[in-house]
Amino acid sequence: DLGYRYSRDDWGIHSHTLSIEWVQPIGHGWTVTPGLRYYTQSAADFYTPYLITHQGLFSNVQDLVHGQIYVNADSPNTSPRYYEDLSIAPPIDTVPSSWNYGGPITGPNGGAYVDAATGGVVASQALADILRPDTALYDQSKLPAHYSSDARLAGFGSVSARLLLERAITPNVQLEIAYEHFRRSAALRLGGGSDSGYADYSAYMFNVALRAKFGGAGDGGGSSSADSACGAAQCYVTPTAMSMDMHMLDFSYALTDQLSLMVMPRWVDMRMTMRPLDGAPPGDGMGPIGSAIMHAAHPHTTGGIGDTDVQLLMSLDSSSDTSLVVGVGLGVPTGSAGLRMRDVMQNNMGYLDYGMQTGSGTWDLLGGVTYTARRGWIQWGAQLSGTARIQQRNVYGYALGDVLQGTAWGSFELGGGLSASLRALHTRQGRVRGGFEGTFIQIGPSDYTANYGGRTWEAGLGLSMPLPGARSSHDRLAVEWIAPLNDQVNGYQVSRQGSLACTLSMAF
Repeated sequence: DLGYRYSRDDWGIHSHTLSIEWVQPIGHGWTVTPGLRYYTQSAADFYTPYLITHQGLFSNVQDLVHGQIYVNADSPNTSPRYYEDLSIAPPIDTVPSSWNYGGPITGPNGGAYVDAATGGVVASQALADILRPDTALYDQSKLPAHYSSDARLAGFGSVSARLLLERAITPNVQLEIAYEHFRRSAALRLGGGSDSGYADYSAYMFNVALRAKFGGAGDGGGSSSADSACGAAQCYVTPTAMSMDMHMLDFSYALTDQLSLMVMPRWVDMRMTMRPLDGAPPGDGMGPIGSAIMHAAHPHTTGGIGDTDVQLLMSLDSSSDTSLVVGVGLGVPTGSAGLRMRDVMQNNMGYLDYGMQTGSGTWDLLGGVTYTARRGWIQWGAQLSGTARIQQRNVYGYALGDVLQGTAWGSFELGGGLSASLRALHTRQGRVRGGFEGTFIQIGPSDYTANYGGRTWEAGLGLSMPLPGARSSHDRLAVEWIAPLNDQVNGYQVSRQGSLACTLSMAF
C-alpha cells in the first residue's frame, strides 16, 4: 500500500505525507505489516518560536529626537513635556531659599531641562526636583495581530517506522500488537533548515489493542435479499425493530448453610414494528394475507406473565475468598406460548410469531455452575449455565431451542462501597423445533423457525453501589449495560443493539 497526500490551509501550512506498508499473512489468522511514513510541513504564517517586546508593564516614553521625556510628577497627565539637552549650559539657581542656591539646575545626566513645546530652559530648581520620566502602559496593539509558538505550527519533518501484528479473533473482534519508532526534527523538513525553536526528539511506542465492532450481524433491514428468509415462499414484510422489557423477582431462601431454594417469576413486555417489502400485496384487510399485512403496518405488542424458574442452589465450596455453587432446577411454563393476533373482518389471523410469545410452553431443565473469587479489592468469577427443553413439542406444536451460556467477569472496588465490573458473555441457542399447529399466516422472516437461534458474543459494563442505610452487604443497587460484539445468527434476524439491566438486591 503506497500513499501520498498533500494539503494546504489558510494558515499558510503546506504539508506532504508519503507512506508505504506491506501486509503479509503469516498463517493461523495472523498478519504482519511493516510500514514507513514521512511527513513534512512548512510553518504557519503567524508562527514564531518566541516573541520579543521592549515593553514592560510600564515603559519609559522616548522621543525619536530628544530621547527620554519628563513630566511634572504632581500633574503628569496635564504637564508639559520636557527633555534633557546636554548641549546647553544649565542655568544657575538664583533663589536664595533653594537648597541648590548658586548651583546649576541640571538633569540626571548634567544637561539642562528644556520644554519640548516652547524650547525654554527650566530655570527653577523646585520644578526640576519634581520632574520624572514619563511612562506608558503596556500596549497590546504594538504586537502582531496573530502569533503562536505552538510546536505543531512550526516547520518540521518526521519519519516513523512501524511494525503491526494483527489477528482476527472473530469477524468483529481483532487483536493488534504494534511497535513504532518516531523521530521529529526541523532538519527533516522538506528543503531543510530550522525555524522551530524546539529541540528535536525521538519516541518509541508499543501498544496492544483489542478492537471490537459493536452491533449485530443480523439482517433486519428488509432488503430484497430478505426474500430467502421465507424459504420457498415470498416475504411480504420484515421487522424493523423489537424491544423487550423483562421484570424478574428472585426469591432465595436458605434451607441450610449449603442449600438454598430459588424461585424466579417473570413479567414480560414486547414490542415489534415492521415495514412492507417491495412486491407485497396491499394491506387492505381482504383475505388472510391482506389482513396480516394490515396487522404488520401497526406495532405488535404483547405482555404478561413469563415462565418461572425454580432451582436448588448447592454451595460446594464457600470460604472467605472463593465460592463454588451448583444449581439445578426446572423452568415452569407459566407464560403463554400461543398468543394470537386479533381477528380482522372475520378472518382468523392465527398465532403471533414465536419471538412475541411470553413463554416457552415446555417444561425445561435448568442447570448452572458458578465460581467466584476475591483478592483484596478485586473480585472475579465465571458461570456456565444452560436450558434444555424436556418436551419435544409444547401443546401448540413447537419447542424453543436449547440454550447454553458462558460468562466471565471481574469487578473492582472504587471506594465508598461503589464498584465497577467488566463482563464477557457467549450464548448459543438452537433453532425452534416443529412449528405452530393450526392457523399461522407466515408473511415475514420472524414467522419461520429457521430464523431463530445462533451464537452471540457480548460485553458488559456495570456499576454497583450499596443502598442507603444498608444493613447487609447484599443490600445493593446494580446497573449494567450489555453490548453485542458479534452475532452469528441463524437465518435473518433483527440486529441487536444492547440491553440494560437494573438489579435491586436485599437480604432479610
